[in-house]
Amino acid sequence: MKRKLLPQKLYTTIELVIRVLEIALSLFLLAGVVTASVMMLGGLHHLMSAGNNASFQQFLDDALLYIIGLEVALMLIKHDLHLVVDILIFAIARKMIMTMTTGADFLLGAIAILVLYTVKSNGFRNLIPDGLLWGKKGKPDENL
Repeated sequence: MKRKLLPQKLYTTIELVIRVLEIALSLFLLAGVVTASVMMLGGLHHLMSAGNNASFQQFLDDALLYIIGLEVALMLIKHDLHLVVDILIFAIARKMIMTMTTGADFLLGAIAILVLYTVKSNGFRNLIPDGLLWGKKGKPDENL
């Protein structure tokens, strides 16, 4: 006989409170990203007049960071597993643009993005043979 840890009404209330906090956090994150983006666009004139690579690289770094912030906010609202893969892809792309020093680093980043796109396109079900990790019953990514 299985015992319930929490009564259903308390469980539902806790779930609602967590969901409201997630939405509030997403709104704060969205407000911060929008504010920072407007400030970044205000500095776009300086970027055009400076014309050096360091300014453009900082602009790309900021833009990709804001995109990652928006994806995190969207992930908190939608609870979609594909958004996690999108965040990882943007984070790797940002890292590749900002700090890659050798060709091997760039190659590993490109391979990582390729693997993530493959996972996003096909899901884990099609990449791992049946029974290899989870047995024949109930795979964790059934909803992908």
